[in-house]
Amino acid sequence: KYDRSALFQYVECLRQRLSKESSILAAGIWGGIARGEKEGYPDLDLRVFRKQGIRNGVSACWFMVRERTHALFSGFPLDAFLSDGWRHISRLRADEMPVLLYDPSGFMRKRYESAPDWRMLYPDAGEGNV
Repeated sequence: KYDRSALFQYVECLRQRLSKESSILAAGIWGGIARGEKEGYPDLDLRVFRKQGIRNGVSACWFMVRERTHALFSGFPLDAFLSDGWRHISRLRADEMPVLLYDPSGFMRKRYESAPDWRMLYPDAGEGNV
């Protein structure tokens, strides 16, 4: 279990790590957090899309190993999945809109036009409370 501030801190650091990894195309948060459930957060359901190519595949896999290791040693419950396209995501709930964590090219935005941005996780961000 973790509190809301720990979630926000972890997500912000994760977003920064994603932005530094050139093999990553986009990433989103699904699950209870994306649904806006206020009752605790059992885990962070992260789905990461990689860029095409063997080199990007290896780099993205290595990124995910590092991220899972980071989460493990931080005691943060992470459910992370790496994909190279939408076909792997089709098993997720059709009625669930992800929170866009990292999407510089608009890859996820094309499919989820009305998906909220990661900043929605920070209701007090405008007040400097994050």
